[in-house]
Amino acid sequence: MNKKLMFVLKLVAMLAILGFVGWKLYQGWDDVQQKHLHVDWGFGALAVLTFAGTMVTSALVWRWLAWRMGDRNPTARLLGAYCFSQMGKYVPGKVMLLLMRIERAQRVGMDPQVCVVATLVENAMYMVSGGLVAVVTLLVFVKDQPWIAAVVGIGLLAMLSIFHPRVFYWLVNKALRKMKRPEVPQEKRLRKRELVAAVVMFLPVWVFGGVSLWCATRAVTMIEVGHILRLPGAYALGVTGGMASLLPGGVGSNDFLKTLFLIKPIGSAAALAAVGVQRLAQVIVEVVLGMIGAVMTSVGRGKGTGE
Repeated sequence: MNKKLMFVLKLVAMLAILGFVGWKLYQGWDDVQQKHLHVDWGFGALAVLTFAGTMVTSALVWRWLAWRMGDRNPTARLLGAYCFSQMGKYVPGKVMLLLMRIERAQRVGMDPQVCVVATLVENAMYMVSGGLVAVVTLLVFVKDQPWIAAVVGIGLLAMLSIFHPRVFYWLVNKALRKMKRPEVPQEKRLRKRELVAAVVMFLPVWVFGGVSLWCATRAVTMIEVGHILRLPGAYALGVTGGMASLLPGGVGSNDFLKTLFLIKPIGSAAALAAVGVQRLAQVIVEVVLGMIGAVMTSVGRGKGTGE
């Protein structure tokens, strides 16, 4: 394909992503304004900083997975590729994120196949980790609804089955075939303990996300510090539900599930505003880290090897 045409297409895609993200940023602010609530931007800033922890943690887990698969390219620039690609999740279809990650990781020297498989493993273990945290939270804090315990128990068993490499790589190879990419050979597959390690390594994501949600809530209303214990589960439930959503960035279902958790302690108006503040914090983090990642991966190419 003509290089100029490719450049134009990339530029158009980038402008479209920035436009959509900018619209979500405006929409998040508008949601807060419509509730006529005072916003304490000190806690709002803390919500931004703690949310950054979720993204950095996820990037480090993805990098670790790729390293376990044999990639030895510069870590800092690969983290930049990860952060840059996260803006792609706001494009409908959920494919742009992967394409953006492959393109940027290739600039650093990563094998596209390693990038694809590491991303599939990352997303699967991310959902399992978040699902486990959400299930535990529901079982601890929603004791008066036995049917919920039964449903989440079944869900927990289903998620745990993914841990077995045979089941997991059967799913991964099925996805790779649909993408017309080669399957992962037996000798290059991660072991069960490495998959379990990835799940555990994702736990700080839910802690950071829960603290960020508490800070966002505290920015619009008073809330007891004790509620911070259940908010990692609320954040995890929202994120895993959002990943199952067809909407870009999990918008809608993610916010709805988190709002349900907050309505009882602070009321519906404050809950909607708090979730709006965290959505605002999320977009700010993704744009800032995404732009930093764009700069980090725009000059030169990695000298490492993907093997």
